[in-house]
Amino acid sequence: MCFLAAAVVLGTAARPLAALLIVVSLLAVGHRALTRWHALIGAIGLVILFIPIKRYEFADVSLPFDLEPYRIAVAGVVAVWLSSLLIDPRVTIRRSGFEGPLLLFGLAVLGSILTNFDRITTLDLATNVTKELLFLASFYLVLYFVVSVIRDPDAVHNVVRTLVLGTAVVALFAIVERRTNYNIFNQLQGVVPLLEFKGALGDEGIARAGRLRTYASAQHPIALAGMFVMMVPLALYLAHYTRRWIWAVAAVLIGLGALATVSRTSITMLATVVVVFVWLRPRTVKRVLPLLLPLAVAVHLGLPGVIGGIRQAFFPPQGLIADQTEYGGRISGRRLGPQFDAIGDQPAFGLGYGTRIVAQSPTGPRTNARILDNQWLGTTVETGLMGLFAWVWLYGRFLRRAGREARSDDSPRGWLLTAFASSIAAAAVGMFTYDMFSFIQATFVLFLLVALGASTLAYRGPWPAARGQQWGEGRVDTPQPLVPLER
Repeated sequence: MCFLAAAVVLGTAARPLAALLIVVSLLAVGHRALTRWHALIGAIGLVILFIPIKRYEFADVSLPFDLEPYRIAVAGVVAVWLSSLLIDPRVTIRRSGFEGPLLLFGLAVLGSILTNFDRITTLDLATNVTKELLFLASFYLVLYFVVSVIRDPDAVHNVVRTLVLGTAVVALFAIVERRTNYNIFNQLQGVVPLLEFKGALGDEGIARAGRLRTYASAQHPIALAGMFVMMVPLALYLAHYTRRWIWAVAAVLIGLGALATVSRTSITMLATVVVVFVWLRPRTVKRVLPLLLPLAVAVHLGLPGVIGGIRQAFFPPQGLIADQTEYGGRISGRRLGPQFDAIGDQPAFGLGYGTRIVAQSPTGPRTNARILDNQWLGTTVETGLMGLFAWVWLYGRFLRRAGREARSDDSPRGWLLTAFASSIAAAAVGMFTYDMFSFIQATFVLFLLVALGASTLAYRGPWPAARGQQWGEGRVDTPQPLVPLER
């Protein structure tokens, strides 16, 4: 209170100081829990899941960028980690096993900027390029932070449980939004101190089947669908591992949340999850096939109109091919032709990372590019074939390593690797139908899953059996000896 009084007397903005005092108080009260690395990672995940990005910022703070909660959470936790690296010999940086593709993409980004420096300067794109570079750096830092501090199954499970529970809560409110058109995530300014609401999403581009689609805490319905589908396999893993109904319910809620977006992307990504499970766990897929009919009934009863909306999305009156090839469609010549021309002009490094502006900003540069709804194409346009190859290499290496280990390991670790493989494969397929890296929530979830998968691959000890299993099976998977990883 003395600090607040002094701030008022001296004319200093009291609200930012109050926010700082609140943070310090929370750290003082919960320092024991928050000094555990998995708790800090879970806290970052919950902030990203619950507080919509681009819709909120802290009030009375004048900075060159929006001071959003996720920025504070990521910066604070990474700062703690970097400080620990300097003063605590027990904290070290670990390899992820994916240094090759990550380094190659970094070089592609750097090359794209250097080879287009004159264009970036002439078109006044330096600010946007810097912003995108900071985003990329934060993704890399979070990945290596997670890989370095999450080193055993208990830590992996704690983070996975937090992410799945948080996603299930978001899914529940997404279902409520579908039924009532009430988005609770647009009402957080009265719950989280000092948050200022910047406005809900506009109606343009998010309507389907005669009504608005669910977007909950995401920046777009498609981004929400993509995030939900990436989390479904982890919920299924927890249900299988613990035999507890809470995780089965979480998986159902997350799946229903994905369908509530009425997004074609959610269906193609879910299909990818099924394909990976058929590849790595075919017997399990056969056992759950009889559940498809009850699930369809649950979708019809819980989300009226969703099945019809999805059917209409895949089979519009003019036909899907005509819908997608006419002007404005994802594969129309007038939409794709200029992109292939740009790639042909700059095949190695593209037009420059962060130079495509697809949304008007009040303070930033004007829109200079179309929304492609294809992250693979967008990445190639900006960073050239080198950037494209880096992401193909990253996804391919992850799926090859995780798939090989999952097929040879029948323990719960093999199941978890199956879940990670299906989530990452679904993300790779989803990138064909939406601009994934334009949506921070979905991209953060992707990097978190890659990091957790890398930690699981690196763990060489026995995988513990779940305690207190239920469902009456009385069976606990026996941990199998692990095969040393290929380095």
